[in-house]
Amino acid sequence: MVVGSERIPKNYVFDVFLWGGYAHVNPEKKEIYDNLKRTIAFPLLHNDFINVLKKLQTSASTIKNINRITKMRIMALYYWAGNLDFLSR
Repeated sequence: MVVGSERIPKNYVFDVFLWGGYAHVNPEKKEIYDNLKRTIAFPLLHNDFINVLKKLQTSASTIKNINRITKMRIMALYYWAGNLDFLSR
């Protein structure tokens, strides 16, 4: 995102919103968040934050599905190899 002539990286927006706006863990980021909240760019920055959260959720879901499929394939290999001992562990 570009505000005025300054480019604001998505990871910076994410950090400020998460640690300053929602978790209130970082006083420096809280101050930046509060100042951003009073600007006209705030809705756009908030939208960027939500989009990053959506991408993180999609990535986590994809990894979960890949792990599930991999586990099923490994179990099938053990089954077809006649080695079911792993089920008792």
